[in-house]
Amino acid sequence: EAGHKLHLIHEEVQRLEKFLSDLSSFTRSAPGQKTPGDVAALIREVGDLMQDSFKEKGVILRVQAEEIPLFPFDAGQIRQVLVNIFKNALEAMPQGGELAVTAQVKENLVELTIRDTGQGIAPEHLQQLFTPFFSTKEKGTGLGLVICRGIIEQHRGDIRIDSQPERGATCTIRLPLDPG
Repeated sequence: EAGHKLHLIHEEVQRLEKFLSDLSSFTRSAPGQKTPGDVAALIREVGDLMQDSFKEKGVILRVQAEEIPLFPFDAGQIRQVLVNIFKNALEAMPQGGELAVTAQVKENLVELTIRDTGQGIAPEHLQQLFTPFFSTKEKGTGLGLVICRGIIEQHRGDIRIDSQPERGATCTIRLPLDPG
């Protein structure tokens, strides 16, 4: 009985610690250090970083990036966005699947499309995804996507998520080649 209570307290403390670290990066959103970078290389780097998680879940990562010119962005912040989106995709594919990432230039924008073959998102949840503290996950803080959107907006870009239940989800991120 006491052991069970201790376990619950420990879990709650861990949840609060995660919540506070998410909250601090949500409130600390300092303007990023934008330097010309290779976004295709960054996508592959995040893929390599998470390779074990992909293997464990039976998820195949496919990256297709055409010639993307170097353009200014904060690599640390965009890495954080990619890790978050990739993690969400992995959680949506407990039975395995495919994560397809494409990067292409459209006019003066770089468009990143991250498409998973997971369970999709219920229509009633779709509008709430970027609402602080909204989460469909048992241990979610509901700040991950809010932080992602904040970072993308600081880069003068936009992010949106489209999905149909059982049909997977697609996250589209557009970043200006010249953030001015």
